[in-house]
Amino acid sequence: MKNGIWMIFVCVVILGGCKKESSKEADKQLCNGHNILCGKKYNEVAYLGAHNAFNYKGPFAFPNQNISITKQLQMGVRCFMIDIYLEGDKILVHHGVKALGYQTGEQVFGEVLNFMVDHPDEIVTLILQNEAVTTSKIAALYDALGLDVFGYQHDETAGWPYLSDMIAQNKRLVTFVENDDSDIDDYPYILDGYTYMFENEYEHTQISDFNCDEKRGSGGKREIYLLNHWIGLLGDENGAKKVNKFDFLANQVKDCTEEKNHMVNFVALDFVDIGDGLAVVDSINGVNE
Repeated sequence: MKNGIWMIFVCVVILGGCKKESSKEADKQLCNGHNILCGKKYNEVAYLGAHNAFNYKGPFAFPNQNISITKQLQMGVRCFMIDIYLEGDKILVHHGVKALGYQTGEQVFGEVLNFMVDHPDEIVTLILQNEAVTTSKIAALYDALGLDVFGYQHDETAGWPYLSDMIAQNKRLVTFVENDDSDIDDYPYILDGYTYMFENEYEHTQISDFNCDEKRGSGGKREIYLLNHWIGLLGDENGAKKVNKFDFLANQVKDCTEEKNHMVNFVALDFVDIGDGLAVVDSINGVNE
């Protein structure tokens, strides 16, 4: 009898201890750098984005960014707008004119892969402007690099998952394409962007042009809000110093959130290293309170 009581006591202590430790571990978990985000779904979180993320000073003329995708990742950017084209069977990354600078798909997407491997608690989103590049070609590049293993596959019935679940399942790369095709259903980790996203206008040539008028995605599910927030038809670094300031950007986020009755998920900027983009995203997520 004493032995039975002792065994019950031991089991209670061990199980209780394990449960307590599990709770502690959950408290320590980070999702995109913050524990509080682990309990939020993918579409309940804001992410700092880089417009024409690949188009940076050095390899490219008329850049939209000062720093490479690797450095953008290091500073906290988690959404990347990338233009891809096909030359023969090769995917190239450039801004419409190869002569103004280009990189191979392996170079650009390889930077993302390296980060994903080295940072298992981070979720990254790619928005691909795929000009005549089919989803099968994108999938072939992912497969060759090993990016496909990280590809998130959306479940329409379950809806968007918690960040903690995406991390636990190691499905941490969300890929949207602007142009779908007949192949897209064969690659469930490549999603038709404007089925889920909607966005504001993106042609802002002066400060007064900024508004919340919708551009693409109005007829879709409207589950994710992309805020295009840059000035100039080409990269305007001086303009970015103005529109990336906390007050201007935060007010734009506030106005568009209220007007569209939807939180802003992607805050996409030119010259993302200038100004207060990350601070504004943190304020949306409530991680700097």
